[in-house]
Order: sequence, then structure tokens, then C-alpha cells
Amino acid sequence: MFQRSVSIEDVQDVLENGVMIESYPDDTPYPSRLLLGWRAWDLAHTLPAYDDVLEVLWTIRWYDGALRGQHGFLLYPLAFYPTGWHVATFAGGPFLFVVLLPLYWLGGAAFAYNVVTLLTFLVSFAGMLKLARLFVPTLAATLAALLFMLTVTWWREGK
Repeated sequence: MFQRSVSIEDVQDVLENGVMIESYPDDTPYPSRLLLGWRAWDLAHTLPAYDDVLEVLWTIRWYDGALRGQHGFLLYPLAFYPTGWHVATFAGGPFLFVVLLPLYWLGGAAFAYNVVTLLTFLVSFAGMLKLARLFVPTLAATLAALLFMLTVTWWREGK
């Protein structure tokens, strides 16, 4: 625990608020549990997910290397060998990285990804608020915008 810089407060918080994944009552010398908990709230070093997030992080670093002249811009032959990785195959497209690169230079790849993710929440809220205000009063439009923003998040998580 101490080798990985996990504090006693982190352990206590996960014990109190974490989700039990599995219980091992017959473990020796003591019964044990596998818990899932999230306590870190560090925009610069913590990521909320994996899979496509890792592809975005890798691509941010790749674009940075391409701009610094370390490799080609449109094709990176070392990824997905032997055919290479083409910019056109990435769903976010190059424009996403025009936004992400300055944030990457400021705080790193995780910081850039987290800031842009938070900005998408603000943009979806603002867009829905503007649309809803055309049809309903301000309070109802604000509630509709909040509901829209949170519903899209819950839908993506499969809840």
C-alpha cells in the first residue's frame, strides 16, 4: 500500500464508499474482498476510462511528434505494422488535435483529454439551453438542458 503511495484515507474511503466486486470469505489467514473505488480527482494525471481514451492520448503524443519533425504527419508506419496508421482512420479527425495540442503542451495528455471532455459537457448544456429557450421558459429550459447533458452521459455508460 505504501509502496504505491496509497494513503490510509484512500483505503478508508474505498472501504466506506466503494463497490464490492467479489468477496473471498475463505481466504487465509483472513477473509478478503475485491473493491472498486475512485478517489483521485487530479485533472493532470487521472483518466476516467480506457480503450478509446488511450487511442486519443497516443494520438495526441503522435501529433506532437509529427509537429516536432520526429516522424511523418499523415502516416505513422510503426503503429499497426505493416500498413501503418493513417490520420483519416481516427474518428476524431485532425481538428480535434488542433484543440488538444495546446492543452497537451500546457499540462500533458491526460490534462488535455480531461479538459476537452469537460468542455463537451458545457457545449452540450449551452446548445440544449439555447434550443429549449426557444420553446419553454428559462427554468424549464435549464432543467431540460441539465437532463439532456446528464442523460447522454448515462446512456454512454450503459445505465
